[in-house]
Amino acid sequence: MHKRGDAKYMLGSTKFRERFFVLKDGLLHYFKNPAHAKGGSQPAGTIVMSEVHEVRLSKDPAAPDQALDIWTTAGRVYVVVPMSEDAKHKWLAILTQTVEEYANGDTLKAVCMTRNRVLGA
Repeated sequence: MHKRGDAKYMLGSTKFRERFFVLKDGLLHYFKNPAHAKGGSQPAGTIVMSEVHEVRLSKDPAAPDQALDIWTTAGRVYVVVPMSEDAKHKWLAILTQTVEEYANGDTLKAVCMTRNRVLGA
């Protein structure tokens, strides 16, 4: 999957970089290479799923068709681009489900559901 941060953080950048995502214990970590994602290295960044209020198909005209927007309660928007249409639907489903579990106050269920969840690019 490719990632681009919110424009206010990226100074208007439209460049997407390949990152490898792991959803675990309510945290969506992203890594610069697959070895780091599998080897327990420090992530390049982390999105705290309890702070996400919406995941949706991207409306950004500069983003590819299969892009997703991950909106945080702090106003940051992560734009991620799964590698295929099938991967887009899988990511959208699991991230939306995780956000809904946190929104419903079922933190334990959300954490258990995401434990060791690794989705393909």
